[in-house]
Amino acid sequence: MKTILVATDFSATSIHAAKFAYLFAEQIKADIILCNATIERAIVPEAGNADNEKKVDSFVEGNLIQLKSIKKQIEHYGKNTDFKPIVRCTMEAGPVTDVVNKTIANEQVDLVVIGTHGTGGTGTFLLGNDSRIMVDEMKKPLMLVPPAAQIGPIKRIAFATDFKHKDNDLESIYQLIPWAKLLNAKILLTHVHEDEDHSVEFQERMKEFIIEIEKKAAYHNLDFRAFRSAGAESGLLWLAQHGQIDVLAMQHHSHTFFDSLFRGSQNYLAARELPIPILVFPLR
Repeated sequence: MKTILVATDFSATSIHAAKFAYLFAEQIKADIILCNATIERAIVPEAGNADNEKKVDSFVEGNLIQLKSIKKQIEHYGKNTDFKPIVRCTMEAGPVTDVVNKTIANEQVDLVVIGTHGTGGTGTFLLGNDSRIMVDEMKKPLMLVPPAAQIGPIKRIAFATDFKHKDNDLESIYQLIPWAKLLNAKILLTHVHEDEDHSVEFQERMKEFIIEIEKKAAYHNLDFRAFRSAGAESGLLWLAQHGQIDVLAMQHHSHTFFDSLFRGSQNYLAARELPIPILVFPLR
């Protein structure tokens, strides 16, 4: 059975991400772990201090109540399909990345889902350097769900590639295909380039690339899409905003794209309103 871990800090954006994850779990027949990473010093009482211990007990109880509340919300949000995901709750002290990776090590987690900040960016996970830490240190595929992402069926997934890391890209695509099969979704192998035109040789390499995937994975709902842009990161951002796709997937080696998402630039400002999730596959 597949398992999706949803990290939540009880913010509206993380609850939105949990709802997105629940519907995704219905489609791929996976269960859910709702995970809360709380501040370590807040739940470790000072030795021998009874008042602190009472405060900690109250704090922990409050967080558990909120986790159970989110569990009810997302179960109610489900579409009553023939599969109902089992939702479990867990809470542990420590930085969110450490807690998530520890849970991954103890559970058979296939995917981590987390909400990104909106325009305000208050009280949510992906704020400043924390965003890059999550992207850089995840041991499993990580789906970043922005507040503007619509919750619904996933039918078109763009996998961004520069074809400079073919083996790594293929490994990620082969992880993606089983999900795409369950979703009955098309995978668009997408290449952003700055050149005037692609050579005939390049086009032939692309055909061979797709044929290789189709033969090995027995999946034919694939297509190739290339378009020109002044910089790969700007092109990927444009694709996420205007490309009529439901998810943008990529390998972790796309450093410049994540820099543009999380640094204080014009691209960063635009990225806060991304309308689709970004699925990041870690380097192994």
